[in-house]
Amino acid sequence: MQKPMNVRDTSLLEIKEDTDLDPEENSTVFMGVLIKGLAKLKKIPETVKAIQDRLEQELKQIVKRSTTQVADNGYQRGENLSQENQPR
Repeated sequence: MQKPMNVRDTSLLEIKEDTDLDPEENSTVFMGVLIKGLAKLKKIPETVKAIQDRLEQELKQIVKRSTTQVADNGYQRGENLSQENQPR
């Protein structure tokens, strides 16, 4: 397994796309490739604005899904405990 690259250890000029790499295993390289492409297309300002516009809503959705998942897990654990404590 290849050691993930540290952002401080490299620059965008050194990043090369490697189609054999899994983006989830080395997200630093993957993000570098994406940023390099956006820079070549001169789309960085638009991209930053789009991220800023969507950030709050996306974070709210993450919190909502996480809260629902925690609540569901707690409810399931509560049901399991109540079934274990029932007289037989």
